[in-house]
Amino acid sequence: MIVITWMGLTQYGARCIGEFVKRTNDVVKIVQLPASRFSQGNLAELTGCEIINATSDDSRDLVEIVGDMPSVMVLAGWAAPAFVRWAKSVKKAGGKVILGTDEAFTDKSIKQRLRKWRFLLQFNPWIDKVFVCGEGGRIQFVDFYGLPSAKVFKGCYASDPTLFFNGPPLRERAKRFIYVGRFDDNKNILAICEAFRRVHERHGDWEFEICGSGPLVGEIGRFANAEEWSGKTPAVGNGFVLTGFVDNAMLGGKYRGARCFILGSHKEKWGVVVHEAASSGCMLLLSQAVGSHYDFARKENSALFDSRSVDQIETGMEKIVTMTDSQLDMAQKTSVELAALFSPAVYADNLTANIQELGIRIPVRQNG
Repeated sequence: MIVITWMGLTQYGARCIGEFVKRTNDVVKIVQLPASRFSQGNLAELTGCEIINATSDDSRDLVEIVGDMPSVMVLAGWAAPAFVRWAKSVKKAGGKVILGTDEAFTDKSIKQRLRKWRFLLQFNPWIDKVFVCGEGGRIQFVDFYGLPSAKVFKGCYASDPTLFFNGPPLRERAKRFIYVGRFDDNKNILAICEAFRRVHERHGDWEFEICGSGPLVGEIGRFANAEEWSGKTPAVGNGFVLTGFVDNAMLGGKYRGARCFILGSHKEKWGVVVHEAASSGCMLLLSQAVGSHYDFARKENSALFDSRSVDQIETGMEKIVTMTDSQLDMAQKTSVELAALFSPAVYADNLTANIQELGIRIPVRQNG
């Protein structure tokens, strides 16, 4: 048996696990901390295996929950005390533990250094491998934490390929930036709005679509002269297209209708939204604190900026706005090619290979 834990299973996570389940005749079970805001369709149908709900401090033993002691536990959600306790019980019973994490290196702050030593002292001794999202995770755990490279492997996340895929040529799309995410201070959305306000004064044919929800909704509305905007209904003004919340099933079309995705977070571990946008053929305007910039941002398809600098955001927008048709073609090609390196299939391939490297035989389905 293989047990995978998850804190708030998402549709993209379910598709990754589902691809892995398709390839094995072994029993796979998911134990999750349910999160209602991530409810996206029938997740059990997408995974093809049992999903069991638990709590962060669940007092039950793992065997009581899943029915037997697994040979492998993929620990996604190491902030949950119950998950950690169960993982240690698997290790004690002779099984293997793989840590799945979206951590990505972005700084050498005191907090990051303390996190490093906490991991090395409290977790590393009983974890057999670390499953990271991409290059930022490899840098964190190998270059910064000092783990052997053989212990760390990539591909832990990927967006849902049924929703996010390449669209029309960038040169044919609307001259539009798009933001998708929370309206809060960490996402730095007000600084992005200010940078676009400046750019729009010079390039009035460009627009900025803002999708999401959060506490800064009213302040965002002011940029479009919609001071009373609540995010419930769309508003338009000064080049701003305030869309508000967009259902996941509709989001792919939003990306495929825009030229450039923006994410200006002060902190962002990986950011699956970046993979969604790159898969959709978008250019990328990202802060250097976004962990997935290592994987998807190149000079041909992106601009990076310091999240603290509105001027740098403005400069990045200016680069995007002034790109030629040939540059747009190359940007789209680059985004799509980099995005193709991550997928549910890659998740399944890499997880399978690394479990086998630990000496655990995975029975393969004949049609898998």
